[in-house]
Amino acid sequence: MTEVGEGRRFQILSLDGGGLRGVFSAAVLANFERDAGIRVVDHFDLIAGTSTGGIIALGLALGMSPRAMVEFYTELGPGVFRDRGRVRSVRRLLRSKYPAGRLRAALTDVFGDRTFGESTKRLIITSYNLGSDDVYLFRTPHLPHLARDWRESVVDVAMATSAAPTYLPGVSLHGARLVDGGLWANNPSTVALAEAVGPLGHPSTPSGSSPSARRPKSAGVTADSTAVVSCPGPATRSRSSCAPKATARPSRSATFSAPTG
Repeated sequence: MTEVGEGRRFQILSLDGGGLRGVFSAAVLANFERDAGIRVVDHFDLIAGTSTGGIIALGLALGMSPRAMVEFYTELGPGVFRDRGRVRSVRRLLRSKYPAGRLRAALTDVFGDRTFGESTKRLIITSYNLGSDDVYLFRTPHLPHLARDWRESVVDVAMATSAAPTYLPGVSLHGARLVDGGLWANNPSTVALAEAVGPLGHPSTPSGSSPSARRPKSAGVTADSTAVVSCPGPATRSRSSCAPKATARPSRSATFSAPTG
């Protein structure tokens, strides 16, 4: 994981939850790469993801291209999320709609036995611990005291962030019962911003700026960014709505959030 140079803006990529609609976030990033001729992941210092966004974040940090993630979701949907039947029954009410085995198998095909610590980028992946009724974060060892999560399997982390209650069963990990991070942070941009300005020590505003500049916008893009790309959900997207936008106030911290719905 590379260090951020003095005076350079700290860039955050934030990827929302949204089930199979996560293909939209991956497609937006794939189109950026195609149009700009760049490798998008190289331009971000921290990536945060929730649920399907967490799976995309893991893929990007392990070297997969956004286009490969689009193909993954295209192939994933029909096989993993086949409905068990249209008629609701008492049995449906007592168990998750989809079995975990299909998703785990699909993720294993892609990630194999790789560990979270193999990430090439700083990562924050959200989950929720039902047992302790508390938030749960998977964080790469980008700080000296972060020595817990690096040895976890990528597949387990992906399952834990995407285990949406009633849709997929929770994941048991070291005594914790983990479910979808969307229960508390479907848009993880604020979580990532707190990591950047807190433990990582990157200011959200230049010295002398108004405190109001620290407030993130609803789309997960900080109000003081100099170059932000804010992409609305699939229902309102247009070619122009995903264009880069510039603001007048200089800054060293910025977030890019690609909502999925």
